[in-house]
Amino acid sequence: MLTFLTSSITPTAALADSGIAAGYPGDKNIASDPDVILADDFESYTSINQLIGAKWTNVQHTEYASISSDSFAGAKSVKMTLPVSSVPIGTGMIKKFPTNAQDVLFVRIYEKWDSNYKVNGSNHNGIHISGGTLPGPGIPAPQDGTGFFIFMLQNNIQGVAGEADPGYDHVYAYWPKQRDNYGDHWFPDGWVVPGAKGDWLLYPS
Repeated sequence: MLTFLTSSITPTAALADSGIAAGYPGDKNIASDPDVILADDFESYTSINQLIGAKWTNVQHTEYASISSDSFAGAKSVKMTLPVSSVPIGTGMIKKFPTNAQDVLFVRIYEKWDSNYKVNGSNHNGIHISGGTLPGPGIPAPQDGTGFFIFMLQNNIQGVAGEADPGYDHVYAYWPKQRDNYGDHWFPDGWVVPGAKGDWLLYPS
């Protein structure tokens, strides 16, 4: 499984054979591209603890993460386990960049879910991009844009028609124009929970 962050300022379709990736079949040697600021195929690791300090700032709850031979391409990936529990348990790989290091950031990750994956209620997973000082859950971002932001690509059941486990890919967002104190859920077709249509559909000008 390979993840990369890019500072490219030109948006491209989210396909493995378009944009920067078009020049690197199978993503081989994509880390050598000057617009890629982080790429990891996990091939060189034998232990999850080896990620820390190599390319990643930290790995949370390493007891629930491991290097796995179950992969999309190549031989290895990172496997994260969510044990059955009455309290939230999180694991994740963290990369911190210098303040104001990038104005535009694109992220791509290959992921798949176990066939019996099922979580009731809120469940944050996937890609997380944030900046600023996060005061805590339920505190909206300042409307003038001077505070903080969170954009998280995740899967969970939000009550949108046709959903099945693990739920649709969507972005969970804390941002200056958020509709709910606990953040908005943006879906690829422009639907937003709460409030139905997103502002970009309601007010195209």
